[in-house]
Amino acid sequence: MTQDIFQFGSIVAKGLQLIGTQVLFTIPTNDVDTLAADVTGTFAFSDQDDLTVGSVQTFGRTETVGITTTDDDAQLIAGQTLSLEEAVDVGTARAALASQFADIADINDVKTKVYAGELVLLADAGIGNTRALRTEVGSLAAVNITSGGIAIDDRSGTALEIATIGFFDGVQNLGLGGISVAHTGPLNVNAQVTAAGGGIALTSRANGGNDDHLAVNAPIALAAGAPGDIVFTAGTDLLMNDAFVFNDVVSAADGLIVGTAGRNITFAPNVRVQSISGAIEGAIIDIPPLLQNVSGPQVANTGDASVTFNYGRFSELRFTATVNWSDGTVDVISLVSPGTYTALHNYTGNPNQSDPAAPIPVIVTLRADSRIRFTGYETTTSQITLNFPGDGVRNVRIDTTVKVRYLTADPPLRIIGEILRAVVAESRSNVYSSGGAAQESADASERTIILREVLPDGTEGSSVRFDLSALDDLPKIFEKVRNGRYRIYLFEPATQSLRMVMEIDVRDGKPTTPEKVNEAVEIDAGDQAAAAGAEIEAAAMTDDSDVASSSNVASAGLAVGAGLLLSGGAGSWTERVDAAVAKFQKYSRLRRPTSPRRKLPR
Repeated sequence: MTQDIFQFGSIVAKGLQLIGTQVLFTIPTNDVDTLAADVTGTFAFSDQDDLTVGSVQTFGRTETVGITTTDDDAQLIAGQTLSLEEAVDVGTARAALASQFADIADINDVKTKVYAGELVLLADAGIGNTRALRTEVGSLAAVNITSGGIAIDDRSGTALEIATIGFFDGVQNLGLGGISVAHTGPLNVNAQVTAAGGGIALTSRANGGNDDHLAVNAPIALAAGAPGDIVFTAGTDLLMNDAFVFNDVVSAADGLIVGTAGRNITFAPNVRVQSISGAIEGAIIDIPPLLQNVSGPQVANTGDASVTFNYGRFSELRFTATVNWSDGTVDVISLVSPGTYTALHNYTGNPNQSDPAAPIPVIVTLRADSRIRFTGYETTTSQITLNFPGDGVRNVRIDTTVKVRYLTADPPLRIIGEILRAVVAESRSNVYSSGGAAQESADASERTIILREVLPDGTEGSSVRFDLSALDDLPKIFEKVRNGRYRIYLFEPATQSLRMVMEIDVRDGKPTTPEKVNEAVEIDAGDQAAAAGAEIEAAAMTDDSDVASSSNVASAGLAVGAGLLLSGGAGSWTERVDAAVAKFQKYSRLRRPTSPRRKLPR
């Protein structure tokens, strides 16, 4: 027919082919399995159960494929599943497709199913559940009520707008399924996109142009329920614009909010993206996270270090900061509200082992709420260097134990007899200070004074030799020796032997406990004879000035004064030594310490 067709009763048919200028079959009791129509005006058809848009050829007529109007609106309502095997093409007009108690299905994955300037979809159990409904439209609005999801794959190549069309505002899924709207070319979200669960995915695929943006200009909301993510994917730029609500994008599910772009991602002023998981909320108002004023003082000589930084913007929530101290330690810090934070650390040494005093790089990284991720803008990183003190930090042990000189309680010295021993003519000493330790040498044929150190265990240590001039000023010798106990010996070249004159303690260059050397010598008769013989022999070998008299030789066995047991006349070697010792004893004016009184028992 090529005229207006109006329905006056229900139609029951296996296939129905309609041709006319205007077709209005709106009685809901129609029962047609497959429908095809070619109409030059508006078209409307209602069916009580399943309805398929396909190909129909009646007797004597050319086959009609799908439903076509000449830029006129078309409305198609099925009581149950509305299956699109062939296309509904209304040109630039509006197409309205509905399934009252079931779903709208795409059952041919090769062809586009809807060509329209505006497309309105209404279903009870899903739109494109098995396969995304393929379309080429300019504006889209869709509502699903009970179950299932909404999946639209638009390939018009020109801009697609999610819009408010009639009573339908944006894309809404009230069931527990998700929403997926993918478009080749620019996608402008100018009306709300909300889902009760299952996630939301909005995609603009690049088609070679420079404007294949995804512009979000209206609220996007995912309610609590089944897990799901909100995902924005832009072929070129992702533009997050103000929707004039407090939360422009909000997810109350346990999933993520993710944004990616082929080029740039930008946030306009007053945009807020929020994630809510139970009582935990996170939010951002711009990207990347704001990290600024990172600073730190010089590392203390104890190894203590700190880094302070400011983070976040007003009304943002939930941050994670990491501080890499460059010594293998990375601190992970959870932060809630924007503010200032100071991280503390202790270095046991400089991480730069080749340079203990080298500055240490410290890297601070700030991440916004971990459930909000805009790829390439997730973190902000700042690096500073901390100066290390001096030559670096070391573990130093300081011994505070009081050092006490080892003391001995040796009995007072008693000269039992002359001491004969071999003498080394050359010795090294670090006892006598003459501007530093020096090697003292003496001719073995000369008479010499020898000073020897007495160690705490009673043994003798270092020694130093002096020539005869030392006898003229013995106190001067002790002014230059270090504190300790010493013995003074006289070396007699005739007998190649040593004789001890005295033993004495020196404190601060002065003698403190001089020993008397003019005590009676305890010696047996045999030793007396030997000593006297040695002295007589020694006297015979001396020069004329030291010739001994027979009376002096006879008394050599019990020497007094210097205890040298040497004989000699006036001005002799013996007299010179005795005079020097007497002079020293007068100078020192010190006495042997008195013995402590014993306390008598009561």
